[in-house]
Amino acid sequence: MDHLQFRLSFADNQRPGIVLLAKITLPIKILLIAWFRMIFVYQVNMKQPDYPEGYGPYIEGALGHTMGFFGLQLALILVALENVLFINLTGVEYPFVGLQGTRILSWLYFAVVAPLTVFKIYVAYTALIGHKIDHFMVVGRVVDFLWMILVAFMPILFSQVGRKTESHVKITFERDSIAWKDKGP
Repeated sequence: MDHLQFRLSFADNQRPGIVLLAKITLPIKILLIAWFRMIFVYQVNMKQPDYPEGYGPYIEGALGHTMGFFGLQLALILVALENVLFINLTGVEYPFVGLQGTRILSWLYFAVVAPLTVFKIYVAYTALIGHKIDHFMVVGRVVDFLWMILVAFMPILFSQVGRKTESHVKITFERDSIAWKDKGP
């Protein structure tokens, strides 16, 4: 839906760069989100009989399971970036904070979500390649909690505000009338 909203909002070609960004990121997001299903295909406890030196027998399952989630996280960063750009380029104004406050808060949201996501991926990757991550455990739990609030619950609030403040997309289905050869009974 975001892709269609971008194309409709910038159809006058005033911002060709943003439409190009949406065209480029759409297949990337679809691919990364489709690969998310790998977390259900690979189980972390799948034992591999021949595993590389230095890795445990469960590395293939852990890699397959985790890489799917990495893709989802990267896709969510792309969605967040597109949403921030859309808000700023269309002049969306959230109630109680005004136009300038909306712009600042949207960029602040992205500036927090992106590094938290990169940190989560870094810690998980570090664990996957066999390094100890004990010193990240407490911080990791806090980051996981904040990240979950930011990418799972905040978009629900954003969409509710967007429903009230943004123009609606109207989807219609039309076709030409059919010239029937047989008029029937």
